[in-house]
Formats: sequence, structure tokens, C-alpha cells
Amino acid sequence: MAILSQDMTDADEQRLIVFWRSLPVWRKLEIMGELYEAANVLALADLRRCHPDESHEQLVARLMARRKLLEQRDAA
Repeated sequence: MAILSQDMTDADEQRLIVFWRSLPVWRKLEIMGELYEAANVLALADLRRCHPDESHEQLVARLMARRKLLEQRDAA
């Protein structure tokens, strides 16, 4: 099997695959939810850096608009 990650040995990658396969579905979904929330925090932090005087609500609106543009682009 080809190594998928450049910074892992084949043995490490196989252990990681075994680990992910052993997790119950609910835990995988929980981890994905945590990753989604972390991505939101980072995206809002970037928007806050670019627009420091805007309210949280305005930043969230910018984030939603950005996501809508990405969805439209992907649908095309």
C-alpha cells in the first residue's frame, strides 16, 4: 500500500488507519463536529483580524456570505 502522508512511515499510517476503523461511528461524528467548530473559530478569528471594528454578528454574516459563495462556486 502506498503511503498517503509524507510525514509518516507506512507502519505509523497503518496504525492510524486501524485506530480510525476501531472508533465507533458516534465518536467519529463527535470528532468531526469538534473539527467543524474549530474551523469556525479560526475563520471568525481571520475575519476579526481583517475587520476589527465589526460586531460578532457582522462577522458571522460575513462568514455565511463567504460560505455561500463557495457553495455557489462548487455547484457551478
